[in-house]
Amino acid sequence: MEYLKALDKHRKEWVKYLRKMGATSDVEDIIQDSYLRVYQGGYGGRVIKDNGNVNKTYFWCILHTMFIASVKAKNKAKSVDFEGVKGILKAEEAQDLKEAATNVVFAKMYSEIAKLDKEGKYPFNKELFELYVYENMSMRGIRDEVGISLTSVFTTIKNCKAQLSRELTEDLEDLLNEDYELILQNDEKTRR
Repeated sequence: MEYLKALDKHRKEWVKYLRKMGATSDVEDIIQDSYLRVYQGGYGGRVIKDNGNVNKTYFWCILHTMFIASVKAKNKAKSVDFEGVKGILKAEEAQDLKEAATNVVFAKMYSEIAKLDKEGKYPFNKELFELYVYENMSMRGIRDEVGISLTSVFTTIKNCKAQLSRELTEDLEDLLNEDYELILQNDEKTRR
């Protein structure tokens, strides 16, 4: 620790060296960081010559290294593009809105598909529609599977499509137009 006292006796010289290198307001910080580097790196024996004097050349190299490190740190801090960060955050928010709106539309679609059956009148609308959409069966295949006329299958699926279209057209248009807020607002209103 005696070497730190010996180094500090030459503080005015260190300030002068750093000012010549171009340091301004951060001179004292660089000197303190240099002292820390000597202490943490265990360079005390190298900083003091055999005759007990300070090895100024060696310490000047440490000062120079610490000055360059401080310049790099300043330049790195200046190059942060906050507009880019804002853009990323806005993109994430937009993606979250899109995902939430899409989930609302799909939930509404599944709810409307569940309502396709009309008790007592058309009890198998949902099943026929699901065979057509989810199982990718043709109308003739559904006719053969269920055992009803092709005309009945066609009319049932046509009516199911029309009912879903009436209920979902506005939401699907909002989804395509990227009006996600409208979808979420309408969903909030219907939940109340």
